[in-house]
Amino acid sequence: MSNEKQFQNQIERKNFPPYLCYGIIDETSERFIDDFHVVDYLMDNEKVLEVRINEKSVEIQDCWRGKLLGMSHYPTLQQAVLSHYSFINQSESPIHKHWVHNLTKRGNIHVEYIDIKKIDSIVYPAVFMIDVFIPIRLEDETLIDKIVNVDSLIFFDYEVLDSVLTWRNREDNKIIQENILLIKITVPIAFISEVFEEIKGYIHKEKMWRAFTQLHKNNNNDGSIKIFYGNENDLYMSYSLIIKNTNNEN
Repeated sequence: MSNEKQFQNQIERKNFPPYLCYGIIDETSERFIDDFHVVDYLMDNEKVLEVRINEKSVEIQDCWRGKLLGMSHYPTLQQAVLSHYSFINQSESPIHKHWVHNLTKRGNIHVEYIDIKKIDSIVYPAVFMIDVFIPIRLEDETLIDKIVNVDSLIFFDYEVLDSVLTWRNREDNKIIQENILLIKITVPIAFISEVFEEIKGYIHKEKMWRAFTQLHKNNNNDGSIKIFYGNENDLYMSYSLIIKNTNNEN
């Protein structure tokens, strides 16, 4: 059997997904090493994952800038991926640190590190689903359609949530509240950079109105609260966003 035919059979059986965890498949990387067919996955044009398959097993390798970080062997790709990422502390991973840095440099964005203790579930092939929150003033509600219809978002689920922005004025210590909207978009971690690149022009420049991310949770967000603390240069000591209920869903 030719290598091409063998690979096609393996593709159909093993089902290489177009993305895995942080990486998007690099179709130009397809190659054979011994009896393994090998495909790379890239994040920001950097190789972050190598997948090897043969007739008997699958091997995945985490790598960053030429350095092997870890590997797992299982009969199927799904088993390998789900097991592999269940035991990695992402907050200590150079891949994860680069992912955070790459997002925050794009603008007024707060990115939450993934804490292994807070992982609710790992899914295949995304591994981590990320909730992106974009605060919107009530008078700017017309921005919602523009944001959720950008090219990179039309395939992802979103909700428009009622919220209350509460902040404490640093000068007089008064508490101020404002009813606002939060656009919540749930995206596989591999596509977060692309999403923020397209929506960054819609994010407010004021620090208190920054977009933020957190690991997706399977339970309802109703009543949850997100708290941010200011520094000596901010007009606020702290501010919080309370998610009251689901207002609309695509």
